[in-house]
Amino acid sequence: MCCVGSMSVDCLLEPKIASESVTQGANVQAPLSITRNGNFPGNIQLAFAGLPGGVTMTPNATGDNNVSLNLTVAATVTAPVGAHNVTITGTSNVNGKTEAKTATLSVVVVAKA
Repeated sequence: MCCVGSMSVDCLLEPKIASESVTQGANVQAPLSITRNGNFPGNIQLAFAGLPGGVTMTPNATGDNNVSLNLTVAATVTAPVGAHNVTITGTSNVNGKTEAKTATLSVVVVAKA
């Protein structure tokens, strides 16, 4: 967290749901809430760790001042079925200093019928 005077300037990432299910060969939207402290206006670069092969999440960045975002979770027809904990890391430059915040989302890949 970066402090400017007595005011905290940073952000908090929080999935609006704890788990999102996606069927092999399909995609879904996973809502992400962004709490901005101290009027932090900048964009946030997003990285996703723990995604199994065949599953992607986009976009890789927020726009300036965004307070919510729909992440697209896409699974190929060969994505491994099961639950996968994904760590979402948001990184931004706050007053010349790199700040990072994380959140976790369980992505459940369901077999295509």
